[in-house]
Amino acid sequence: MALIEIDVDDREVLDALGKLAQRAGNLSPALEEIGEDMLASTRRRFATSTGPDGARWAPNSPTTILSYLGSKDRPAGVFGKRDGKLTAKKGAGVAMGKRAPWGDIPAREFRRERAGCARHPGHN
Repeated sequence: MALIEIDVDDREVLDALGKLAQRAGNLSPALEEIGEDMLASTRRRFATSTGPDGARWAPNSPTTILSYLGSKDRPAGVFGKRDGKLTAKKGAGVAMGKRAPWGDIPAREFRRERAGCARHPGHN
């Protein structure tokens, strides 16, 4: 049986990246400005119901509208804050919603369990 062995010496690459990081200096001000621009852009898109490409969002479905009417969480709270404020956070692992409620997410079909399944014995 043949053995393939690959040795990678990345010292030069890591040294070059280290030098680049030193020359770049403190990127916090630039990253904070980028975050502020993104927040302003997101606020503008929600105010105008448009995507980043300028296309209008599909209108909310009647079901979505009815669910908002009966809920304490209004559409302004799509970012998980009832006051409707957006904030920039530094770091990784920021919790995000899986989807924004555009109103055009297709409804899931009703799924029936198979007869005799462990969760619902005898269920048809």
